[in-house]
Amino acid sequence: MRLPPLAAITDSCWSRPARVWLVVVTASAAGLLAVAAIGAGAQDRLDRQLAWLNLAIVASIVSAGAQLLFLLHGWRSVAGLRRVVVDRRRAAREDWVVYEPARPNDLITVPGTPWWHRPSCLLVGDKPTVPAGRGSAQVPCPVCRPQELASA
Repeated sequence: MRLPPLAAITDSCWSRPARVWLVVVTASAAGLLAVAAIGAGAQDRLDRQLAWLNLAIVASIVSAGAQLLFLLHGWRSVAGLRRVVVDRRRAAREDWVVYEPARPNDLITVPGTPWWHRPSCLLVGDKPTVPAGRGSAQVPCPVCRPQELASA
């Protein structure tokens, strides 16, 4: 299965035009709010201030709507990226070689980790494993305690 490169998805998440659009709309809304505040402050009667209040409400709604659309676009892009990452993870798992011990008492280790385990250890799960070397610098797993198995 051929997967698209990660850059193809990450570039679409909050692209430069989307960021510019958000800044322009938010700055415009902030400008309208400032005009509404100045206009309302210049009026001496409440009924004349209501028009300016309506302008401030519209500016706030426009700004909130722009930010909501921006966040929804990013959420959709992140969901697409998550699908690609999960698919790549699943594809990588198919290439793993899992060591199946010949006997249930054989000890195993996950390459690159500091512990050796029982084959049934929850920390091993379905990770790639190799036979444990007893003379290595690895230590027994604190969860499955394979030293009890080794001493028996």
